[in-house]
Amino acid sequence: MSLCPHCGVTVEETAAFCPSCGKAVSSGSTGPRVVEREELASTEAGIKLQAEGLRKEAHKAFVCLLVVAILQLVAAAIFYALSPALLQVSVVVGIIGVLFFGLAFWARRSPFPAAITGLVILVTLWALDAIADPATVAQGLLVKIIIIVVLVRAIQAGARYRRLMQETGTEHV
Repeated sequence: MSLCPHCGVTVEETAAFCPSCGKAVSSGSTGPRVVEREELASTEAGIKLQAEGLRKEAHKAFVCLLVVAILQLVAAAIFYALSPALLQVSVVVGIIGVLFFGLAFWARRSPFPAAITGLVILVTLWALDAIADPATVAQGLLVKIIIIVVLVRAIQAGARYRRLMQETGTEHV
């Protein structure tokens, strides 16, 4: 047993978080710490602290989906400005942008399903684009990878936030 450096409550040596305040505690070992499962704080203040951290993480879903929406709308405008003959392409890209604006605002309320939906839509569109024109696979590959990584992290944060809410039996902390 040891004491939490934040609030002074007795904490088991194997605990990753203080059961009282919810803050991370040291295991006393010199190497990296492996935590099998995120532990929930037992006090209301600790739960709120953990939920706020997860909420900040889940905010990434909103930002990522909003960035994708803005990029789509900018691309639609560029396509139309380059050639009014590309009106159909501009309209489709613009509709996708509007769709992602909707997903971004949905992510403010439900980051987990919004991020999953956004990832599925993007990957599906990229796959359809690659089938239609295989040369597009390599176009913007770095941006595609970055967006996928950010959306996967947003999904993970949303899943942890959802689990915390289910385990504590609360809707919104």
